[in-house]
Amino acid sequence: MKARPAPMTIFDAFVHLAPIVSLRGLPVARQYYEILLAELQDRVQKGIGAITNEQKRLMWDNIAVWFKLRDWSHLFAERGCSFVAATYTNAWAETIHYLDESSPFESMAKAYNLVILNNNLKHRLNLFRRAIRHEATAGRRAGRKGSGYRSGHDRFPGVFRGTGQNPAGGLFRSTGS
Repeated sequence: MKARPAPMTIFDAFVHLAPIVSLRGLPVARQYYEILLAELQDRVQKGIGAITNEQKRLMWDNIAVWFKLRDWSHLFAERGCSFVAATYTNAWAETIHYLDESSPFESMAKAYNLVILNNNLKHRLNLFRRAIRHEATAGRRAGRKGSGYRSGHDRFPGVFRGTGQNPAGGLFRSTGS
């Protein structure tokens, strides 16, 4: 989300994945996203942000921690942090340009085989760098450890090199717990 302030956060986007996951290909899913798009465009035009005091723009790396969405949404919003990009939500759209109505099964197979999960580490790191630059994020927060979804950039501290971004950002202090 390039708009400042962001009209929704990734926590909202996680919830808005439901139609594409459970109603993919049905007219009602398209209608849902048309209504959502109109609402988001209206919010951008009016300068209405998802959080009241957007100070930092972050990227979420990994699948949502579903049972903590509300808690974490509030935790980060209270600190002025808006998650504006995510590798998980990106995976649902990243290969859309491969879909071809004239060969639906072949193009679906290609699209689904090229999502971030099924690609190499170089692709994942490049995707991450592009998202950081495109969304002007200040860093990232990874979801569940040990998940097969992780992009792998945490093994290479240089992934942020050249982006001008600080992944730590000084947002949180350890409380010892």
